[in-house]
Amino acid sequence: LTTVTCSGVQFQVSPVVGVGGGNIVPLNTLYKWDAPSYTGTVTGGQSSQGLFASHVSGTLSNRTNVQQTVTYTVTPITGNCTGSTFTVLVYVAPKPEFVTLTTVTCSGVEFQVSPVVGTYSGNIVPANTTYTWGEPGYTASLSGGISGTSQSFIRSTITNASNTTQTATYTVIPTTGNCTGSSFTLIVTVHPVPNIASLTTVTCSGTPFEVSPTNVNPDIVPANTRYRWSEPTYSGFLNGGVSATDQASINGLLFNTSSVEQLAFYTVTPSTVNCNVSNSFTVTVRVRAGGYIDPMSTVICSGVQFTVIPQDGVNGIVPDGITYSWNVPDFTLSVTGGQSDTGQSSIFGTLTNNTNVVQTATYIVIPTPLNCGANTFFTLTVTILPAAYINPITVPVCNGVVFGFTPADGSPYGIVPDGTLYSWNTPSITASLTGGASANDRSGFFGQLFNSSNATQTATYTVTTKTGTCIGQPFTVSVVVNPPMIISAMSTVVCSRSMFTVLPENGVNGTVPDNTLYSWTEPSFNPFLTGGQSASNSKPITGTLFNTSNIPQTTVYTITPTSGVCTGANFTLTVTVNPTPEFTTLSTVTCSGVEFQVSPAAGFVGNIVPSDTRYTWEVPSVTGTVTGGQSRLGVGQTHIYGTLSNRTHVLQTATYIVTPQTLSGNCTGAAFTVVVSVNPTPEFVTLSTVTCSGVEFQVSPAAGVAGGNIVPSNILYTWAEPTFTGTVTGGQSSQGTPRSHIFGTLSNRTHQVQTVTYNVTPISGNCTGSVFTVVVTLNPTPEFVTLSTVTCSGIEFQVSPAVGVGGGNIVPSNTQYRWDAPSVTGTITGGQSSQGLFESYVSGTLSNRTHVLQTATYSVTPRTLSGNCTGAAFTVVVSVNPTPE
Repeated sequence: LTTVTCSGVQFQVSPVVGVGGGNIVPLNTLYKWDAPSYTGTVTGGQSSQGLFASHVSGTLSNRTNVQQTVTYTVTPITGNCTGSTFTVLVYVAPKPEFVTLTTVTCSGVEFQVSPVVGTYSGNIVPANTTYTWGEPGYTASLSGGISGTSQSFIRSTITNASNTTQTATYTVIPTTGNCTGSSFTLIVTVHPVPNIASLTTVTCSGTPFEVSPTNVNPDIVPANTRYRWSEPTYSGFLNGGVSATDQASINGLLFNTSSVEQLAFYTVTPSTVNCNVSNSFTVTVRVRAGGYIDPMSTVICSGVQFTVIPQDGVNGIVPDGITYSWNVPDFTLSVTGGQSDTGQSSIFGTLTNNTNVVQTATYIVIPTPLNCGANTFFTLTVTILPAAYINPITVPVCNGVVFGFTPADGSPYGIVPDGTLYSWNTPSITASLTGGASANDRSGFFGQLFNSSNATQTATYTVTTKTGTCIGQPFTVSVVVNPPMIISAMSTVVCSRSMFTVLPENGVNGTVPDNTLYSWTEPSFNPFLTGGQSASNSKPITGTLFNTSNIPQTTVYTITPTSGVCTGANFTLTVTVNPTPEFTTLSTVTCSGVEFQVSPAAGFVGNIVPSDTRYTWEVPSVTGTVTGGQSRLGVGQTHIYGTLSNRTHVLQTATYIVTPQTLSGNCTGAAFTVVVSVNPTPEFVTLSTVTCSGVEFQVSPAAGVAGGNIVPSNILYTWAEPTFTGTVTGGQSSQGTPRSHIFGTLSNRTHQVQTVTYNVTPISGNCTGSVFTVVVTLNPTPEFVTLSTVTCSGIEFQVSPAVGVGGGNIVPSNTQYRWDAPSVTGTITGGQSSQGLFESYVSGTLSNRTHVLQTATYSVTPRTLSGNCTGAAFTVVVSVNPTPE
């Protein structure tokens, strides 16, 4: 039988009483059934729990999006007569299910929501699902949502009459075939769309205008609305209109070249970030007219204010009461000082020409009549004549030497136009100076001064300038007059690589004026001195010399003193350079617990080792857990030494920072590094292992530190012949050859456990550890010759070899046996294997159905239970006598 139902809806199958369609249904037939079988992921099917019912029923849940099949096996009964089981097939159609859905649209634009067929995100969407909905619930200012019945998708067009985002909420009922799902919610977010009526604004010619629509009924202006427009349409008397995109307001700058008001028409399209759907609107711009003034010009000196007042009929059309506005002018080259201004009755300003040639500044001036109109601009060109602007000047001179100079345009003097003349009065002077004089209208500056002291003196002149009719700014000339100088020969002692500093003193080393500077060439060298360099105008006299020998070396500098621009007589400086110890990084290798010694020797490349060099050092830095490093401070040592302990299994390092110093010259060299590689020394407690007689043992301690052992990775071992208990044979030494592990093959021909003891010496590189013991527990391995026994057909036999050694057999206690099915003569049956198990004796029950003796031969493998030592397989022959029947 079959039936169709919807997911979650109870089905009932009630066979009709009577005979038909292959069915026999007596009156009062009852039914019971087991839990059904399913396709897909149907749930909910239950058995009738052993009870009989008047019909077959159940409620099934299909959580997929396609039809599933459930099969019930049903047993009918009428009175005491039970019929054969039959099948009821239930086709479970899916029922659509939805979580809340959302979508976004713009005002006046149709939205469509078409759920995809399938099962996802809490939705079950069978194919051919249709949707029915009523009018939605709105937030403020929404209209237009309509209902729909049995539609393949949800759609509608909603109008948002506000300038903010609103929402509409639909209640939707999904249906698939005859199965109707629970209603779900669809939330539609409706973004506003700009809707703006035509606007008008008034502006003056040349004055920027700006129109910012506002959200006032009936206009709709969402926040952050942007605007775009093409070039406006206007009459032939207007110009300046341009297109624009993505603007926050409608703006522009228009020029009216007539005397009457003109109109410009902009077609503007608004849009928002969320909605590029909009209605264009018109902005009308009324542009008023104004006066007209011809280009004008004037000439000024740099730094002098100009004033220009246009005259009506002379400079153009100049209405009464007109005012002027202008921006910063356009300059040629380097002109400064032009300022913008608005609403002035004249055009004025102060301009500075920062060059030595004529420059111009061009103003764009906008006249504004009283009635506004169009702001027609005109140009005013200002010609700026140059004037001298000279920076303060300092001139160093020597005592009694005539000085003079002519300032040139540019750095360091400043602005110097051609034909500039100079005038100055007698200078102001410091003590001990004489000779300053005044002058007028000279083409350059000059003079002569005398310094009667041994220190620098200064005369200060105030100089005025004139270029044509333009007077420049006064500037000062400071003349610094240096005294003469005489310095005697000098000497000093320094350590190699250390800077020496020598500064002659007035009255001690001769006559040394204030602010004396010194210059020198490279000194004279021998093959062991380097590093001396020349210098110019330095104070004090310095240098760094390198003595590459291990004894003192000497060099001589020739030095020229100067004070200002004055040069004194040369003098010599003799420098004795004591050697300073120098070292590259040194290294050594030692074993843990063994003292190292590093004694640097002269002659190695990169090292300088004076004979009296001594060494001090701090506690070293170490890797791992190295211990034992100590410092040696205060008293210098003749060599570097120490005893370090490395309790790890890998090489570690200790890094010493060592400071060398000579006893005689007290020259301290740069600290250098001594890297000590500390190899680990292997250490062991007693090791042990267990093996079987005749089976090679291997002891390979793992690299590392554990259980009292220190095992370097590259460790090797040597050992002598072992000692042992009992009658063990086979133990050999390593024959003097270091091995990567301890090994051997030992023979225990007894039936008891024996012990073998090896004395082993560990070696890691050049580091030999203490001898340790390896104890080998040697279990016996069972051995057998062929065994035999006699039994009767059908009687169990048992073979239990006695513990001990004898008759060619070695039988340890706890020996166990495993055997395969036997090979037989005649027609013997019943031979079984031990099924892979070890037993304490060999046994079996064999049947000989002949009238003569037959044999069964077993292959038996022995194993000790305690030592797990497996011996060679041996044979057990069972003679089976026939039993009469």
